[in-house]
Amino acid sequence: MVASWLAERRPPAKRGPEPWIVMQTRLTHLAITCEALSDEPSEDSGGGFIPYAPHVRGRRTREARDSVTSIFMMCAVGCQQTLTHLDLTGLGPIVLPALVCLDLPVLQLLRLGLERPSGAWADAHSEPWHKNTLSLLGGCFPTLTGLDIGYANVRGGVSFEEVETLATCCEGLRHLDLSMVMTYRDFSPSLVSLSKQAPNLTSLAIHGLNLQTHALETFARGCAQLARVHFVHCGYSAT
Repeated sequence: MVASWLAERRPPAKRGPEPWIVMQTRLTHLAITCEALSDEPSEDSGGGFIPYAPHVRGRRTREARDSVTSIFMMCAVGCQQTLTHLDLTGLGPIVLPALVCLDLPVLQLLRLGLERPSGAWADAHSEPWHKNTLSLLGGCFPTLTGLDIGYANVRGGVSFEEVETLATCCEGLRHLDLSMVMTYRDFSPSLVSLSKQAPNLTSLAIHGLNLQTHALETFARGCAQLARVHFVHCGYSAT
């Protein structure tokens, strides 16, 4: 019934495989966009609501959106144990309760952050991510080789301990995006811990942080496979 209801509300231009067919397919890559949960008017739907959005007004809008998200995650994603890449960019923390209950034994890349802040940013992240999100994800998905949580709204920010715990749990970690999520501006302690706990790291993205020269040198020596760094508006100092 749910699959049929969703299919009927997709405009012809957006129709692909029917939802019940997708659920029966063994996928390795899956991306779910925030448009599915938006209650903003869509140009594609003639000024109406974007398909899949709960037609609920007022304080119940968030409750309906959370329920739809949890049901969809458990049904559509939970059956995909072959997933290696899961992109939930822009969906916000409403996906976390269902996500940590999923059995994804070969998941490698997980994207939970945001594109650079846009008009939909405030609505998508009116509620912050839990402060222990990184350690929780590391414990649930130790096979992760890449995590993108850049520009997400994390309650209290991401601590040094959280970064170290993630790297310890995910021994094969190679790609990490922590843009604008850290608690403290001095990222040097995390550089040092990554050099020890994530020697296979090949890319790192951060934004607006301070880096000490000695920590950068330690990081470069410890992560010998490093191929790309994306340091945006970061400061550097000798001490």
